[in-house]
Amino acid sequence: MRTRFLAAALVLSAIPAFAQTNPAPDDQGRPVGTGGQAMPLSPKPSNLPGQGAAPELSPRLPAAPETADAAQLLAIAKSALATGQTGAAQEALERAETRLLDRSVPPSQAHTPSADPAVAALSAALAALGAGDVAAAQRQIDAAGKALAGPAAR
Repeated sequence: MRTRFLAAALVLSAIPAFAQTNPAPDDQGRPVGTGGQAMPLSPKPSNLPGQGAAPELSPRLPAAPETADAAQLLAIAKSALATGQTGAAQEALERAETRLLDRSVPPSQAHTPSADPAVAALSAALAALGAGDVAAAQRQIDAAGKALAGPAAR
């Protein structure tokens, strides 16, 4: 009898461990761990050349649709820098650079770096952001925008 009681007590005490609880929502109402991002996030850039130690927190993602093109992402980065959100600016710049690097080339040229001036300007903007030079980053974003709007516009 005592053995059955102990076994039942053991089973009942284990039930809460298997129960799932709803995680607390983040600052945008998304539950953490369900596809939303865990909070807190840093407004600072991270993992860029020229930076010292990387922050412990990831940069906050910009509010941009997944289908945003490079020009839209440049506008988001510029707006983020104007409000001091360097982490969001970094993410928008990296996304813009990815859009521009998504290209079709023959297999023999797959390892050839892009000669696109907009890509070079975005790379320079990210380097300036890593060095903490927001003004230079803004100038490079403007240069990338001009390159995108040039005669060979996308």
